[in-house]
Amino acid sequence: MSEPLEACVKRQYKRSTKIERDSHVRTWKQSGLSMREYCENHALAVGTFSEWAKKQILSDTGFLPIKIKQEDSRVGEASVIEIYAGTSIKIRCINVPDLQSIVLLVRGLM
Repeated sequence: MSEPLEACVKRQYKRSTKIERDSHVRTWKQSGLSMREYCENHALAVGTFSEWAKKQILSDTGFLPIKIKQEDSRVGEASVIEIYAGTSIKIRCINVPDLQSIVLLVRGLM
């Protein structure tokens, strides 16, 4: 049995302009919907939309959001925090007493 014709046709995607992408991201932020729900409602690929959102945040602030992952360190091991800004800046902090110090450092860079 052969597949239906629809399954054999390659899906055509419309390229969005920057204005359209930014508009979608702003609308999503105001909607209260999860990213997945918004994408489903607007027939958008979640992965692509996620990249749009990251690019807009970066262009608005100069920074991308970060996730902090705390790992248990072994006794005697140094605590290391690395901050990357694009491809040219890397800040490495060893044995920082508290995250407030990092916040002050990042604010000083802005």
